[in-house]
Amino acid sequence: MSRTLLVQRSIIDSYRDDISKYAGQEKARAKLFFDAIPSELSKKKKRFIIADIE
Repeated sequence: MSRTLLVQRSIIDSYRDDISKYAGQEKARAKLFFDAIPSELSKKKKRFIIADIE
């Protein structure tokens, strides 16, 4: 894996950890939402609808 991809992965992991730090008891759910962002935004509607994830 290239150094660039390793740095990108490290940044994403840091974001995931930071989000879960502030999520309280909803850590797993917060990570689920964070991980769903790319697929939700790649849809034709270009909106992030939480109800679509749950």
